[in-house]
Amino acid sequence: MSRWLVFVAAVAGLAFVSPAWAAPETRTLTVDGAERRFELTTISAPPRAILIALHPRPASGAAMRHISDLDADAGKGGFIVAYPNGINGGWAADEASGRADEAFIAALAVHLRARLASPTTPVFLVGVSNGAAMAERMLLAQPNLFAGAALVSGGLPAPDKPAQTLRRPVGPLIVMIGDSDQNAAQLAASAQARRARYGCRLRRELATPGAARAVYDCQGQVLEEWRMQAGHVWPGAVDSGPLSWPDAPYRASQEILRTFALGGD
Repeated sequence: MSRWLVFVAAVAGLAFVSPAWAAPETRTLTVDGAERRFELTTISAPPRAILIALHPRPASGAAMRHISDLDADAGKGGFIVAYPNGINGGWAADEASGRADEAFIAALAVHLRARLASPTTPVFLVGVSNGAAMAERMLLAQPNLFAGAALVSGGLPAPDKPAQTLRRPVGPLIVMIGDSDQNAAQLAASAQARRARYGCRLRRELATPGAARAVYDCQGQVLEEWRMQAGHVWPGAVDSGPLSWPDAPYRASQEILRTFALGGD
């Protein structure tokens, strides 16, 4: 049984008291001789899963913690959350120089398992905008390390040539795209390429206030696509910055954690 299935069984089969959060702290990790920083929010019990949340550009891990408000919900599901810092406020998601970021995020996942969890604890990726593109790069580059991902207002560009062979997602995926996003056409092309890459078939469409939601079966894994009635946003963002949508009829953090905990709809 996969790490992700063990996690789903645990969450679905057990009711437990939400553990207490520890105060967020800044930590460092040296990777290939470079010191990298990340924000970390832990809980008072062994975690059921680990989230690595990747910020937009320009921003930081601390900003992502504030924008996403993941801390408000993650502890209830037994998640701990790491918010790493990109280089110069961003991630080189589709560039050759991104190998340093790729090595850092992979090392961070291994580090968190070793220090705070166990070798089988699922690790999920969350990203918004530039961070979503980096999360998708990691999912493709390290499929055996991560258990799923959430891509909000971002993702890798569609490849020039479609994939010749199907890839099976390692776990649930949730994708949120704004209809009026300035990158809407590119993100729609990315979504189409993603469904083709994973061999996805539409299972059903659902009406959700503020969004059109489609659920796909991708070789036994779930892909949820949300077409938001919004722009380049993080639904429920609590700041007043460009990603803000504080009065959204749903919160990205809640929907992402639901998808990760239950495997989709």
